[in-house]
Amino acid sequence: MDKQKGNASGKEKEKERTLDSIMKRKLPVSGMQKGNGKGNAAATTRLPRKLTNDSSNVPIAELLYRGSHPSTSSMGRHMDTCKNYKDKINRDLIQATLFFRKTNATTSGLAVRCIEYDKDLIKEVMAKMICVHEYSFRMVEHKWFNILMKCLNPNYQPIGRKAIRAECMRVFKKERELLQVALKDVDFISLTTDLWTSNQTISYMCVVAHFIDKDWKMQTRVLSFIDLDPPHSGHVISDAIYECVTEWKIEKKIISITLDNASNNDVAVRGLKAKFAVRRGQLYPTSNIFYPHIVSIKIALRKSMSRDDECYNKMGDAMMDKFDKYWDEPNNVMVLATILDPRYKMRYIEWDYHQMYAVGKANTEKNIVRGELDTLYEKFVAKNKQAEERASGSSAKNNCNTSTSMPLMDCEFQSFLSATSSTPSKSELRNYLDDLNEAMDPMFNLHYWWRVNAPRYPVLAMMAKRFLTVLATSVSSESTFSTGGRVLGMSTCYIGC
Repeated sequence: MDKQKGNASGKEKEKERTLDSIMKRKLPVSGMQKGNGKGNAAATTRLPRKLTNDSSNVPIAELLYRGSHPSTSSMGRHMDTCKNYKDKINRDLIQATLFFRKTNATTSGLAVRCIEYDKDLIKEVMAKMICVHEYSFRMVEHKWFNILMKCLNPNYQPIGRKAIRAECMRVFKKERELLQVALKDVDFISLTTDLWTSNQTISYMCVVAHFIDKDWKMQTRVLSFIDLDPPHSGHVISDAIYECVTEWKIEKKIISITLDNASNNDVAVRGLKAKFAVRRGQLYPTSNIFYPHIVSIKIALRKSMSRDDECYNKMGDAMMDKFDKYWDEPNNVMVLATILDPRYKMRYIEWDYHQMYAVGKANTEKNIVRGELDTLYEKFVAKNKQAEERASGSSAKNNCNTSTSMPLMDCEFQSFLSATSSTPSKSELRNYLDDLNEAMDPMFNLHYWWRVNAPRYPVLAMMAKRFLTVLATSVSSESTFSTGGRVLGMSTCYIGC
């Protein structure tokens, strides 16, 4: 019995020494198992099984709880003030995402990466969301919006309406700078513009730019949406448009401006003509798709006028007078744009002229169009030739001067060939017109066709990029006012809404 009591007393003393050593030295559990190398029995004593099964990273408070009496009051008080325990809880709250490492010779597979809260990025995304979806600035202060953001990321910091308004202006300036950089690489730009009055009786003017980018994709961008003070005379409209294009530094790239048929726009057109010195035919632009519809209407009216029914004849005469009021003035811009559509070419012009006019007038109009096409083509050939000479002139001259195996006369002959090489350029237009027309496929992509065939017809591709940007109507500007009507409505016309 005495021996058993002694063993029990020794075990109790061993546990007390172990727990006392942990509390005083604040060593990890694994450290208590290594010893101090000096034969100290207290240092080399092993922990009880309940303690040694735990990891060395477990907080001391939990070790004490597991190894001693089952009371939890002291444990609860300690966890309220334990810094390590709180840091562990905060680390668990941080969101993580799974991503794939790039496969290489050493590592591959899934990994977990912690994403830190980026307040600037969240503000920028919110600003773009508000602009795109036409939300009010006050939305960021709504209670349940902030609850949602807190659920998505506990580290989310609320943003006020004034801060998000300032962020929207910053994003606007950033996007404006990007558009200015993009417009530097554009050669030809067409504009559409229109006026609109809101329900607060405030007049606005919108200017929209249309251009074909380097990938032969049609792009549309709103350059200006401003309030226009009365009176809305032609001179006021002309000055506002000119101020817009000069602000964007694109006055040398404008090839056409599309407006509606209001009387004040006639004065604006004359003012802009004087400012831009636009060639006749570019003031009332239409696209290649629009011209065939106009031809179909005139052919239908001529057939109606030739019928035996007197009612049809009178109706056809009245409609033809109205038609000629707008389309009797020659506008060969849309005709040239139609020729540059490989589905139509010059064959369509020859056919529709004989359908709309008598034989003599049809031939006359056809010769006028062909003459304008040849003249315009020669101008683009000369422009392209000058660009090529600037690019390759210096290098060719250096090659002739430094070459020892090439006779001097050969260099002069090469210069002569470069100066007289106009035959291939003439054959480019002839080859295009002689090739078969493309099929009338409703899925035909005109811009993609020119993107693919630009190396084959480089000069004609330059012409196509210019004429195919011409818009038929000002619908793009009017659609911008549809958005303006929602944004500038009675419930959202104030900046704090």
